[in-house]
Amino acid sequence: MGGQEFSTDRRRPFDSLRLFCWFSVCSLEEFASLHTSIPLETLMITHATEVIASPESALLARVTTLQLNSCRSLKFSRLPRSLKLRRLILYENEVMDMVCLMAEGTHMLEELEELFLTNSNGIGRRDFEFDQFIASIRKMTHLRVLQLCQQLSERIGIPTFNGFPEALPQTVECLRIWGPLGTITDSDPWVEKVRGKTWLPNLREFALMQDMPTGDHSAWLWARAPWERTDSAGEQTATLDRVSREIIEAMVQYRPQVKITCARH
Repeated sequence: MGGQEFSTDRRRPFDSLRLFCWFSVCSLEEFASLHTSIPLETLMITHATEVIASPESALLARVTTLQLNSCRSLKFSRLPRSLKLRRLILYENEVMDMVCLMAEGTHMLEELEELFLTNSNGIGRRDFEFDQFIASIRKMTHLRVLQLCQQLSERIGIPTFNGFPEALPQTVECLRIWGPLGTITDSDPWVEKVRGKTWLPNLREFALMQDMPTGDHSAWLWARAPWERTDSAGEQTATLDRVSREIIEAMVQYRPQVKITCARH
């Protein structure tokens, strides 16, 4: 399979496919002959540099979840127009670049409902600007869940997420942000939006922490996101910086129906 490996359970029909491409081209055309009584719904690709598929691919017709792991400088070729995801998971993929590329070059994000981004090296090696990433998020008019674990790159001048509330689709129900100190430096734009009743009217869950370790890449990879931390009693624990505290306090005061998924210390 040209350097590709795939795994699934051959003893029963499968609805997910995992491909390990070893930093090479991932050709989905090689799997065109695979048939299963259950439509393929989840595709996980690791270490690919390019994804190639036939525009008429029946295999991808029903895929709703795509997970890309460490697929640096990834390109997409000849994807079917019918491939429109519901759930996208990007891990160590130069995630901002990937979102911009997929939004501008494919139809995959037009009906996206859940987006999970985890990255430590910022935008990466492409030429997309931070504003293009913000614009791509704004276009996701079906988005319900957004989880962003992100270190911003010095290459893009260390932008902040101060104005991020303006970009969020009104459909968002769950918003989780974890980054290093300085991801958000001004709470006022956030507090102003939280006070307004028209901003994210369906919001039910919120998390914000700015304690991601910086410098040592491995340090933050082993760190646990704030919504995953618990003490010996099973209580969620976190220590808030001033900006995060002000935003969360406003959320508690003006949006009491919203669940705060990190400790308010």
